[in-house]
Order: sequence, then structure tokens, then C-alpha cells
Amino acid sequence: MDQNNHNGGPFEMQPVLASIYETLLKLPLQFREDVCKELDFSIPTYYRTMRESDKDNKGLSKSSRIDQKKIEIVVSLAYMELVKAVNYIKDNFMQGRV
Repeated sequence: MDQNNHNGGPFEMQPVLASIYETLLKLPLQFREDVCKELDFSIPTYYRTMRESDKDNKGLSKSSRIDQKKIEIVVSLAYMELVKAVNYIKDNFMQGRV
């Protein structure tokens, strides 16, 4: 098979995989940044809130209800951004437009 073939060859798939990988790779860092900004956390505070010692005896986070609601909003926004990125990739790369 001709590797320079632009009708579904390996070189055409490489940008798609790279775009998907890059999108997924950025997600955890962007999520952390958004949570820190929304809750006015430093990065160490962000990681401290995830430790086991920060949970009560029922395994629930000790963070306030307000903090939990803000985190839910950040999760929703991150999910929407991910869906938007996946749809862009699907609509453009998988259809051969980019």
C-alpha cells in the first residue's frame, strides 16, 4: 500500500491521532487550572484536597457544598470542551476536510 496515499493511508491518520492525543493530554492540566482558579486554590491545595486524609469516615470529601458545586460546574465545562473537540475532530478529520 502506498504510504503517501491520501485516501485513508497511514499518513492521513497521523494528524487525527495526534489531535486526539493532544486534546486528551491537555484535559487533566486544564481541569486542575480551572478548579484552582474557581476555588482560589494553589496547586498544593488542589492536591491536598484529593488526599485520603481529607475524607470523612464515610469516604466523602470534607470540602464545602459550595466548593463541590463549583467543581461540578468545572467538570461540566471540561466535559463540554472535550465533546466539542471530539466533534470537531470527527467532523473535519474523519470526513477528510482538514
